[in-house]
Amino acid sequence: MRAIDLQLTMSGTIPSHGMIVSNHLSYLDIPVYSSALPCVFVSKAEVEDWPILGRYARWAGSVFVRRHDRPDAARANISVGDALHNGVPVVLFPEGTTTDGQHILRFHSTMLQPAIDEAVPITPCAIHYELDDGDPSREIAWWSDMTLIPHLINLVAKKTIRTRIAFGAPIEARGDRKQLSAVLHEAVKTLHDQMQATASH
Repeated sequence: MRAIDLQLTMSGTIPSHGMIVSNHLSYLDIPVYSSALPCVFVSKAEVEDWPILGRYARWAGSVFVRRHDRPDAARANISVGDALHNGVPVVLFPEGTTTDGQHILRFHSTMLQPAIDEAVPITPCAIHYELDDGDPSREIAWWSDMTLIPHLINLVAKKTIRTRIAFGAPIEARGDRKQLSAVLHEAVKTLHDQMQATASH
């Protein structure tokens, strides 16, 4: 982050334990959240094989899970539950993919179950990027069919990248995970919309 002059500001109370759910914009999200607090991540299995970034994801203690594979999701849930039980914050991107940052996609609820089982708080968060010399929705956010290496080369050429994380109020993890997912989605959307409104002025 220092090498590419990535500047981070945060608002709200940084959680010391429990699960953290956030919107997901870029491969940069992992080093940004790692610099904000000690944590591990839930990540799609493909990330483990990415050049450079896959290695950092492994070093960050990521729990890799194959999407649409129920037995593998069950295995990943056990690993997430172990981390939560040991007091390690776990960052989850429940949209299941990165976006351009304009909207919050529907949340997938499966990986919320370990937080319910361990009765830990879940902190909704939103992350936002800003550039003076470009369009963050295309030059920071990495989504759709963008090619990784050209995107990364362009990104490291930027003068300064400003990043903001807004931590919301913790929500008790209990009850039906789909209902909990809807509550968390609304909380993340509110934080996201507040940052979007601030950025436009």
